[in-house]
Amino acid sequence: MPSHHFIPGARFRFLTPSYDRLSRLMGFGERFRAFELRALGALDGKRVLDVGCGTGALLAELREAKPARLVGIDPDPAMLAQAEPKLRAAGVTAELLRGSADALPFPDGSFDVVVSSLMFHHLDGPTKRAALREWRRALAPRGALVLVDFGAPRNAMLRAVLWPLGLFEHVAENMRGRLPALLEEAGFTCSEVGRYGGVVVALAATPRTLTAPGARPAGSRLGAPR
Repeated sequence: MPSHHFIPGARFRFLTPSYDRLSRLMGFGERFRAFELRALGALDGKRVLDVGCGTGALLAELREAKPARLVGIDPDPAMLAQAEPKLRAAGVTAELLRGSADALPFPDGSFDVVVSSLMFHHLDGPTKRAALREWRRALAPRGALVLVDFGAPRNAMLRAVLWPLGLFEHVAENMRGRLPALLEEAGFTCSEVGRYGGVVVALAATPRTLTAPGARPAGSRLGAPR
């Protein structure tokens, strides 16, 4: 059964109150938000789920996008506590829920867009695979997943600097460039839609049709509670 065990966004809980400040110092501030928005594209009238929404930094930028429904889910209550006032200040209406990436509390096909940004590398291998299957389940048949996370370093200098990250289980598959293969295994067709800083990749993925018309995929939960 999936649990709320998680690695904090800044890896250590005592750093959670400073998460936004640390993100800006590491280069994940306004320019990165603009990169995420370009990867997402038009959201007008769409149902959008942000998995691993953290402090709501991306959600807070989506007011002008005019989605029909905006939901953020994160396992860390301390991050969600920071997200609530941020969204109020930005005038953004969104549902914030505590939950796990691999056990979404939504019926099949609930969202037109699922986005996850800089969260996937916090998951171990089995949870990565379970999460992708769950995100596919929650997507409408013509929906799209936008996954923004660390990928294989683009050049020799970055590979030399970042190779120690490949020693950590949670990050190893990212650093080996395995994200497209994981998406394909989970039943998606994907393409790269952008790079940020030579090591962050944005992938857009759409569900492949794996079952006969009218059949439900394994693990579907049409009656799951909202």
